[in-house]
Amino acid sequence: QGSQNRLYTVNLATGATTLVGLFTGGPSTPTSIGLAIDSSGAFYVHDQGTDTIFRGEGLTLSPLYTLAEDTFSSQGMTIDW
Repeated sequence: QGSQNRLYTVNLATGATTLVGLFTGGPSTPTSIGLAIDSSGAFYVHDQGTDTIFRGEGLTLSPLYTLAEDTFSSQGMTIDW
């Protein structure tokens, strides 16, 4: 909805969702398509509009690096443990 990324929890038994909150610190018009979480609980978001990987802490996103390639139409993320 609008131009903000939202984080939800999902009840696996019922499928019900609950809004955790809105991410801050990302691009003004987000097109985030990937979310990955590592074994320590750190999470990363890929925004294809800016070709940027963001690191998340709480609901705050900070740019980690910008990819040299155009990432339009890429889907998903993985973590190399």
